[in-house]
Amino acid sequence: MRPFDHFSQTLRKRRSSLAVIAEVKRISPASGVLVENFDPVAQALRYVAAGATAISVLTEPRHWGGSLSDSSRSEMRSNVPLLAKDVVVDAYQNL
Repeated sequence: MRPFDHFSQTLRKRRSSLAVIAEVKRISPASGVLVENFDPVAQALRYVAAGATAISVLTEPRHWGGSLSDSSRSEMRSNVPLLAKDVVVDAYQNL
């Protein structure tokens, strides 16, 4: 089974109840640093403990403070599907 199939199948299994994809991020461009001494793995595990169906980890470093290691470390510790999310920021997008 391809990884994306596992991700989508997990969400589809929850049709009878709410499926939540919880987002792990260090920084918000609008709000700045969200939490000092941020631990992405601990945050992902808190989301899972609260019932998150899947975890989305922002990996873009400049605007969101993320990294690919945030997603790989979170994936190793949680038992739910993980989406590593990058954000492309270019002057063209501001049109």
